[in-house]
Amino acid sequence: MHPVRRLLAASPARSLAVALAFIGTGSSAVLAQKPVAETLASFATADDFEVQVFASEPMISNPIAIDVDSQGRVWVTEGTKYRRNVGNPPDDKIKVLEDINGDGKADTVTVFASDLNAAMGVCVAGSKVYVPESPNLYVYEDKNGDLKADGPRTVLLTGFGGKIMTMAPTARSSAPTTSST
Repeated sequence: MHPVRRLLAASPARSLAVALAFIGTGSSAVLAQKPVAETLASFATADDFEVQVFASEPMISNPIAIDVDSQGRVWVTEGTKYRRNVGNPPDDKIKVLEDINGDGKADTVTVFASDLNAAMGVCVAGSKVYVPESPNLYVYEDKNGDLKADGPRTVLLTGFGGKIMTMAPTARSSAPTTSST
């Protein structure tokens, strides 16, 4: 069984380890970040639990949300401009991290899409990838399975606030409507 799926299957509570697996190295200008080893040492866990690093900078930086697909790949919404310089040009990303050799650590990273602007989530469902980005809920497709968006995203739903860029559409909605496009 794939290590990420094994971790999730062991106990629902252990899925917390996947969420905590994205730890910065302290190489960025953010003063609050600490080196990976220091951050790991600071965690207090229950007796039967442990925290492991799955990926860190420079492979991923400023992760906003994650999803794990049926093949154990971790999809990450990366907010490179989160809360600053949002907009021009949109360059937040969805990255796919894979543990190829089964050691529990990400070996490869693939940029699935890079046309995002303050995206607040990611949900992988087969060949479709759903991404909330206020005021819309977008859908990307990957029919050929190459971990690259097959074309431009389409609007599935719209009308999720749109005035507060730091809140996820799921947290604040005002009667979303389906898109006619």
